[in-house]
Order: sequence, then structure tokens, then C-alpha cells
Amino acid sequence: MISVGAFCAYGYDALDEQELWKLDLTGWSNVPRPVYRDGIAYLSTGYMEAELWAVKIDATGPRGTPTVLWKFKHGAPLKP
Repeated sequence: MISVGAFCAYGYDALDEQELWKLDLTGWSNVPRPVYRDGIAYLSTGYMEAELWAVKIDATGPRGTPTVLWKFKHGAPLKP
């Protein structure tokens, strides 16, 4: 399960109810829900500094964080 909150996104194992990873984001008021396909989650960073991020969930970077594949600013909404 992927949950987005103020300044962070989290990944949880729905069966074990354990946090698997945490990713720091640049904004708050993250209203749009993440979209997931083929091991990649697409997240909105929310209000303040709106960006759309593609995050590879099955690969982890330093300190157990997922790998951010790309960030896109142009046209990213501050509010949905």
C-alpha cells in the first residue's frame, strides 16, 4: 500500500502492517492519490512546490528509500 501525507510518502506491507519505506517530498496537502504500475509509483508532491514524480518501488536507494526515476514540474497542479 502507498500512502502520501504532508512532506512524505510511505510504503506499507498490507498483510504484515509494516512500514517498508519512506520518501521525503517537497510539499504538503497531497490530495491526488498515487498511481502504480509495473513497479513504478507516480506521486504528486502537493502544494508549495508541485511536481510529478516517478518512483521505482522495487529498487531501494540509500537508507531504504525508493529510487526517484524522474521529476516533472511543467503543468503540475498546486491543487487538484
